[in-house]
Amino acid sequence: MITIRDGRASDAQALSEGFAEMGWDRPPERFHAYLSDATVRMLVAVNGEQPIGHAQVRHHADGASEIFDLNVLAPWRRRGAASALLGRAEALSLRSVRLGVGVTADYGPALALYLARGYRPDGLGLSQAGRPVAYGEVVTVDDGLVLTLVKEPA
Repeated sequence: MITIRDGRASDAQALSEGFAEMGWDRPPERFHAYLSDATVRMLVAVNGEQPIGHAQVRHHADGASEIFDLNVLAPWRRRGAASALLGRAEALSLRSVRLGVGVTADYGPALALYLARGYRPDGLGLSQAGRPVAYGEVVTVDDGLVLTLVKEPA
C-alpha cells in the first residue's frame, strides 16, 4: 500500500539508489539539501517503509504553493504514487498550487495526470530558468524548459 509521509534523512540513499537504477543522477546530497531547506517540505511516497517517490513543496507568503521535483521510481509508476504525492501537496496549500512540467515526450504521462487533476496552463507560455521564453528566442530543450500549470482551490 502506498502512503505519503514527510521525508527523512534515511530516504536520501534509498531514493538515490532507486533513481540510479533508472540511469538518473540523483545523489543523496540532493535530498539532504531539500531536507535542510527551511522553505521546502519534502514528501515521500512509500510502500511499507521503502521510498518509491518524492515531491517537494514550497509555500509562499501569500498562501500559494509550488510543487517541484516530483519523481516516482519506474517500477511504481502508474500505480497511484504520483497522484498520492500531488494530493498530499495540494492539501497543504492554502491557495493555488503551481508546478512546471517539461515539454518533451518523457513528460507526457505527467502532463496528462496534471490536466486530469484540474491543473491548467498559467497563460504565460514556456519558461526556462524561471523566466518566460520570448517569441523567436532560441532555447535548449531540456528538463528546464517548462510549461507552468496552476490549480486553484476547489
